[in-house]
Amino acid sequence: MKKIFIITAAFILFLVNDSNAQSCEVPASIVPEGISGFSLMSTGKVDTSYMTVTNPYGFEASATYYNLKCQGNPLHFMYYRTKGPTKTQMYVEVYKQEYDCDGDYIGSPQYLFSTTTKTYKGAVGKPIGTSFYLAVEPNTSYWVISKTRGNFFGWLPWSASTSNKMVFGEFNNAPSPSGNFEDVLSTESKVSTGTGYTALVHQLDVNGSYTFDASSTSCENEWRYEISELDLATWTKSNTKISSWIEGEATTFNMESFYPYGLDKGKLYTVKIIAGHGWYSKNYFFEIKNAKLVGNISFNSKTEETLATIEGKFKHYVLNERCQYNSMILNTTGTESVDKYRVRVQPVNASYSLIGSEVSTGIVTGMVPEEVNLGALYGTSFVLGQRYRVVYEVTSPGTTEIYYFRYSKCSPKGVESKFGKTSKKINPLEQSMDVVLYPNPTRNMLNIKLDRASSFQAKITLVDFTGKTVFSTDRQLDRNNKLTIDIADIADGVYFINIAVGTETVRKKIVKF
Repeated sequence: MKKIFIITAAFILFLVNDSNAQSCEVPASIVPEGISGFSLMSTGKVDTSYMTVTNPYGFEASATYYNLKCQGNPLHFMYYRTKGPTKTQMYVEVYKQEYDCDGDYIGSPQYLFSTTTKTYKGAVGKPIGTSFYLAVEPNTSYWVISKTRGNFFGWLPWSASTSNKMVFGEFNNAPSPSGNFEDVLSTESKVSTGTGYTALVHQLDVNGSYTFDASSTSCENEWRYEISELDLATWTKSNTKISSWIEGEATTFNMESFYPYGLDKGKLYTVKIIAGHGWYSKNYFFEIKNAKLVGNISFNSKTEETLATIEGKFKHYVLNERCQYNSMILNTTGTESVDKYRVRVQPVNASYSLIGSEVSTGIVTGMVPEEVNLGALYGTSFVLGQRYRVVYEVTSPGTTEIYYFRYSKCSPKGVESKFGKTSKKINPLEQSMDVVLYPNPTRNMLNIKLDRASSFQAKITLVDFTGKTVFSTDRQLDRNNKLTIDIADIADGVYFINIAVGTETVRKKIVKF
């Protein structure tokens, strides 16, 4: 895996190793010096470390350096700076000098090579740079000097930057297993009652990819992985599935397709990444998160009603009051880890007893849409003054919320926002906004033409017969109050299209074929 590090400090420090050469920790006396502007562009994997050094002013400072986990020669480096006011030429000279474990330099710097001279034009402050590859050696300091010159009625003399030191020391070539889960909703620490061990459990989305990314593992020439079910109380594994050894660098793998016993809610699992024939391993814990249900429905105001029961007790109901001009939406934003859901709507009487027929989405497999249009689901207009019950339920495990609402006749000044009260008034005549859709039926492009509009911004939403939103976009009307949408990617069928412009919403039916 390629990683890029931009170094903004005044130096770069890397640690590598050669088994045939003497190696030692970088002595504190080998301090970096010079200018900034270097980045490492290399497949070598690094750890960030820090060293406390004394700067030229006598103050202690933290020096940043990098331990290379694996031999990455040759390494790719880049030097950059900003361009001056004139045309500029630049190249880089590279020198090296060995040092001993006491921090003393040996001999004099040895010239290695120069990069090709490049000419730069353009605005002042434009970044300019050059790059080079370098096969580094342990216990060696590399001196990098940039040479630049400008053109002012001819090329000026070359000027040299303050030299940079890149110090290389030990290299740790031990494999280091590492990785992370995708689609993590949250983490939770859980303690084994029998052993006292603590597991950091990653809670995954039931609708996620069930993918583990092991590509941050380093220094591996072969690796493998295993998945087990874990009994937290006894800290024992069962139903273990082990992969074969895989040559090369670690990558991602799909846990669900690999594990033959199934990944179920309510169970704890462990993924073990092994690098280097079992000597180096690391465990990661996960579970499929139980469903979290969050929902609310549209209202303009709320009414609390209390009814006495036959047993002499009281039941309390919250009735969401809705203005006749507004749509009724079930908002499910915040619901997590749901693989099946159902929404039901049915009338109730003044005693909140069920009457009439129930309309339901049926049990739908998959994620819950963020909004369910209850009017589109119900299919016919809601009766003014009639109370309705909405049941929103998810499975695995089963969780249910119940809401009640009714539509009330209201004057135009009572038309309000989707959730909560607003004081904005509208013109009664604006309720009759006319919308023309063509072609209808359509295969892909649908033109929407309004006879007039109170705003140039329109929100277009398509819902299916279950109330599921299949398409949504915010678009700008042109000067003729017209816009075009492309619905080629949605499935063939009958849909309701809601066109919201300013305070007005119009719903029509379209056919996609």
